[in-house]
Amino acid sequence: MVDHCSGNAGIVVYIPGRSFSANVNPSNGSYKVNWVPPGVYSLCIAKNGEVIETITGVTVVKKTITNIGITAIFRDAEEDGYTENEDCNDLRPDIYPGAEEVCDGVDNNCDTEVDEGCASCTDADQDGFYAQSGCTTAVDCDDSNPAINPIATEVCDGIDNDCDGGVDNLDDLDGDGYTVCDDCDDSIFDVNPGASETCDGLDNDCDNVIDEELPECDLDGDGLSADEEVTYGTDPNNRDSDGDGLSDGAEVNTYGTDPNNQDSDGDSLHSATYWYACGTYCCEGGIFGNCTGKCSSWFPATWAPVYLGDGAEITNGTDPLNPDSDGDGRTDGWEIRDETNDSDHDGVNDDQELLNSTDHLNCLDY
Repeated sequence: MVDHCSGNAGIVVYIPGRSFSANVNPSNGSYKVNWVPPGVYSLCIAKNGEVIETITGVTVVKKTITNIGITAIFRDAEEDGYTENEDCNDLRPDIYPGAEEVCDGVDNNCDTEVDEGCASCTDADQDGFYAQSGCTTAVDCDDSNPAINPIATEVCDGIDNDCDGGVDNLDDLDGDGYTVCDDCDDSIFDVNPGASETCDGLDNDCDNVIDEELPECDLDGDGLSADEEVTYGTDPNNRDSDGDGLSDGAEVNTYGTDPNNQDSDGDSLHSATYWYACGTYCCEGGIFGNCTGKCSSWFPATWAPVYLGDGAEITNGTDPLNPDSDGDGRTDGWEIRDETNDSDHDGVNDDQELLNSTDHLNCLDY
């Protein structure tokens, strides 16, 4: 008889190499192979054309019914070498008697114990990865920081962010042998910590200095080398760093002025408010320059600023390093302002009033 775990339908019993076969009764598993000559045979049991069991050493005696008993047939669904009567889970090929136990919450070796010998699995930073090996996730190399785990993105911070054993091991975008973390400009092949400095306005060797130790390098044509630009703090790509109309080289080498200060001697005048003692609204019936009554109050006015940068002083013929070029007690800025300004609107400019010893802020005194 045949007792198949999934039923006996479609099962055939036969002797290999012989034309002796019989169909198994689906209901009770019985079968009979007739007219077999005496001898010793192997008996194959097949289902749906596939041999599922072979019984060897079956002896047939003349005129005698040979009863070989009940043949129980169990399947090995996942083909791990253990049938379902031996395997505690015949649907998983990694679970069978003798398999290696892993820490996954399953009895892998069919000894009725789960995860024996495994360490406890902890995820202190709750990033979804355990700190111990043998758990159900890749190992978290820093279980105190949720930003560090096997699927984190590596960044340039001196830490193994993605737990791959490498620190700051990012790509080398320009192919110069230095990664993004080590290269000051990973988009230019000729810029990296091992490169030689060239006269190109770039920090080729990544030392935070541009075009250093190149005496002939003057990219902006201002008369100062790149090293001199560093010394004076000027812009190596701008020939007039302070915008005063003089090149940096001329200020340093010719005039001795400050290439980072538009007005080295500080004699420019800024816009300011002053008070004068006359005007249309303070003298009864009077006008500017022709007041006949006594002023009853002072009125405000504003003078325009006078820019006297280093370049302008050279143009005007004044000394850009001396705020009072002619030594008359008045700064160059004031002198230029007074030549054209009439603060009290009395028709006499301030410069002339000073020469006349009259008050340039009182229109009645001219």
